[in-house]
Amino acid sequence: MSTITSFPDFMAAWERLIKAVVNNEQTLPDLSGLVGPLKALLSEAKELDVAKAAARAQLRQGAKRTGPCLPRGVPRPRVCAGR
Repeated sequence: MSTITSFPDFMAAWERLIKAVVNNEQTLPDLSGLVGPLKALLSEAKELDVAKAAARAQLRQGAKRTGPCLPRGVPRPRVCAGR
């Protein structure tokens, strides 16, 4: 079995597990009751991943817009959260 190294790999592995349990519902009756909640969690995780990607894109867009406004060669101040 391959090592899961990224969030998309993790999601794909859980989708394969759900598909396997659904396909073998007759032989795995104990696990079939867990498919619904797992599908809901997987759906929520996908939505959060999409929102995270959108936030990253928005942050990059903001950096592109403000970049030309800052003078070149001048060090930018470091922002320390919580101080």
